[in-house]
Amino acid sequence: MPAGLIDTHSHLDCPAFDKDRAELVHEARTAGVTDILVCAGFPAGFEAARSAAHTYGLHYAAGIHPLFLPEEEETEAALTALKDFLSAHADDPRLAAVGEIGLDGYIETPTVAEQLPVFAAQLKLAAEFDLPVSIHARHAVDAVSAAIRKSGVRRGVINAFNGSSEQAKRLIDLGFKLGFGGALMYTGSKRIRRIFAEIGDTDFVLETDAPDMPSPGRRADADSRTHPADIALYPVMLKYLRFHTAVSADYKGEQYIQLGRLYATYSNTAAGVTEVEATDTRAAVSPNPVASGSTFTVKSNGITAITVYSCLLYTSPS
Repeated sequence: MPAGLIDTHSHLDCPAFDKDRAELVHEARTAGVTDILVCAGFPAGFEAARSAAHTYGLHYAAGIHPLFLPEEEETEAALTALKDFLSAHADDPRLAAVGEIGLDGYIETPTVAEQLPVFAAQLKLAAEFDLPVSIHARHAVDAVSAAIRKSGVRRGVINAFNGSSEQAKRLIDLGFKLGFGGALMYTGSKRIRRIFAEIGDTDFVLETDAPDMPSPGRRADADSRTHPADIALYPVMLKYLRFHTAVSADYKGEQYIQLGRLYATYSNTAAGVTEVEATDTRAAVSPNPVASGSTFTVKSNGITAITVYSCLLYTSPS
């Protein structure tokens, strides 16, 4: 299993984990997760996030999420509560960010324009307390970018990035990292996978958004919550997407997948991640194409007849 993983965005404090939080943290530690950023999204949850971080040796963030904005007459009180909380814990080494904050263009009300003042005020607080931000930007990437540029904040992560290549570049140029998680595991996430493969090695972070953003395997499980340990599967996809170049035709009469390394997983589950490193970057795969979840044999110099199970879909060249 990968070592030294940090889950940069989680809601470990939420009630969905009340019954087995300790067990899930232990599961994550066993999987190689060394730290988790526990993000609170409303004032009543600030203390729960802080408590979870201190109980389990993690880090936490506090903010007002756009889906939990208070009524207009209560906005000032909520922002004051956030400022007071940040001030009270300014010397706490486990306080790592202001978040989760941001804008959401998917919901009809409040509108992005109505959400913007609270977002801008929280960016100002992040600058005042010299903290990075964890930002929600669903269907609102351009508005988020504009607010960031105006605020002067230049440290943070865009949670569950789902924008375009151009939007990704603008955010990276502003000093932000892009967060990726369970969505990468879906074969239909073609645009996000392409962007993820294109950006620089230091331009992204991995996250679970637990208990949300489940991978296909987790969604099919009886326990459909994303677990903090699930992040241990994401580097498998990371390596596939960032090392895989293309499927080339006819090398000595066979189909070859050109890889720096070939990675496979057992049917999207956490049980046993298999890594196969070919000394020859041309790994012959038979049969081709390979259906998701099927078995196939990989042959290359120094490796013969190794059977692995794959949740990835390889296709023949068109």
